[in-house]
Amino acid sequence: MPNRSKQRGTAFESLIVNHLKSVWDPRIERRTLNGALDKGDVAGFRVGDADFVLECKNHKAMDIGGWVSESEKERENANAVAGFVIHKRRGTADPSKQYVTTTVGDLLIALDAARAQGRLGY
Repeated sequence: MPNRSKQRGTAFESLIVNHLKSVWDPRIERRTLNGALDKGDVAGFRVGDADFVLECKNHKAMDIGGWVSESEKERENANAVAGFVIHKRRGTADPSKQYVTTTVGDLLIALDAARAQGRLGY
């Protein structure tokens, strides 16, 4: 019998990837597992030349500190510029309404990359 929490995680990852493919870049895809050298759950999320790690979480109990630490390690493994944790928002299946958590430093890196690509108006 398949692991139910693994199934929920896979379904959430697929929901997020399909949404990002449709609104950001059709080349985005679910990343294969890499064991100790995990590089996040989503491959191909880029702004210009900047690669970002996206880690998806579908858990009832939040572990934001642990999740952010995990995304930071995965960012190092992937040689990406920043990492984000996308976590399930209870009560909605709308992928655009899910939560995103990161550090202020990684947020600023993402905004700088978006500004350099003309995706911000300032």
